[in-house]
Amino acid sequence: MYFFRIALRNLFRRRRRTFVAAGVLAIAIIFFLTLDSFLLGMMEVSFSNMIDFETGHLQVASQDFFAEEEEGELPLAETITHEEEIEQLLTGKEEVRGFTPVLDFSAELIAGREDFPVQVRGIDIDSFSQIFKVDDYIVQGEFISPGDDGIVLGEELAEMLDLEVGDYYTLHFQDDHGSFNVMQGEIRGIVSTPHPDVNQNQVFTDLTRARDSAALEDSQISKILVSLSSRDEAESLTAELKTELGEDFAPHALTARSYREAEEMLEHLEAWVTLENYVILFLILLIGAIGIINIVVLSALERTREIGIMKALGLKESEIVRIFSLEAGGIGIIGGALGCLLGATIVALLAHFGLDLSVIYGEAIDGLGIPMTGRLYGVWNLSSFILIFLFVFLLTVVASLLPSFWAARKDPIDAIYER
Repeated sequence: MYFFRIALRNLFRRRRRTFVAAGVLAIAIIFFLTLDSFLLGMMEVSFSNMIDFETGHLQVASQDFFAEEEEGELPLAETITHEEEIEQLLTGKEEVRGFTPVLDFSAELIAGREDFPVQVRGIDIDSFSQIFKVDDYIVQGEFISPGDDGIVLGEELAEMLDLEVGDYYTLHFQDDHGSFNVMQGEIRGIVSTPHPDVNQNQVFTDLTRARDSAALEDSQISKILVSLSSRDEAESLTAELKTELGEDFAPHALTARSYREAEEMLEHLEAWVTLENYVILFLILLIGAIGIINIVVLSALERTREIGIMKALGLKESEIVRIFSLEAGGIGIIGGALGCLLGATIVALLAHFGLDLSVIYGEAIDGLGIPMTGRLYGVWNLSSFILIFLFVFLLTVVASLLPSFWAARKDPIDAIYER
């Protein structure tokens, strides 16, 4: 307690220096917490949009289809015909909340003299609407109904081709035999979702109609999309299904893929977010260490005679080091508390009001390849607050050790007479 009182007195003897150093640490902490909240919010929304509008929590399809899909192709030649057996397998899983079959293939959407490459998704209307939220984002017209010959397409795609509800369309595509087929009808609805890929190049049509137009059998589908009760269960269930599909459907090379595997770019983005945290922590380490070393050295130079008197009175070198370390730790506590308090305020504002991405990126947001548009909201991450506070405190204490030993090793007679 005696050393603590001395350290506290010394800490506030140079208030300006103490609060400048603490302020620098606080600014670094605020930047870290704000960026951490922003990036975690981006990852949260991106994965949620993928699950709610594109992939579900996991998918079941042939290995060849997944391989072609990763290359940007959606071939009708890689369909599967085991819908009932797969659905029976999924029904026995407690984690499974629902599933829906889809038929995905590439096509050219022709409107007047304009044409554009699109991804067509043939859907079972009832089961699809129970898992995905696409029909909640209709901005014109209505969603397709079972047996309908119409389509629903994204708003940006409709604007680019100058299409409206009621206009006629033609889809031109190649079937699994290599023959070119067409689908024609009216546009039933236009959607504007938080997922830019859906808005830019997705076309939804009835599954039965898609099969008939592609000359496929009633049981042929591209894949089954699965919704789970929790996102955390996706990885473990995917691994389990891979084993079971490999055993029960061995000749047909069926496999499962989680939402994380479905979008490799987001996997890389998540790794980048983790790397960003380490980079910022390193910068805080560098800034804090330099600041604390300078402060301890200056403090030791100013208090040379005081150090000599303390040693003459019988204080050991380790006790003098402890005093300087407690002073440095106090700066870390002040800076950490101030940074966490102001950081929490900014994170709270970001979590409540959000941030319009168009303000930061403008129209370039569509070119980032991130499955999100509109407003981004921050995410509270309590572990980041605890980590950064403890990190700054330990940093200041450790950074003070070397200059503290240098100060404590002064000869008491030389120190008293400042020679």
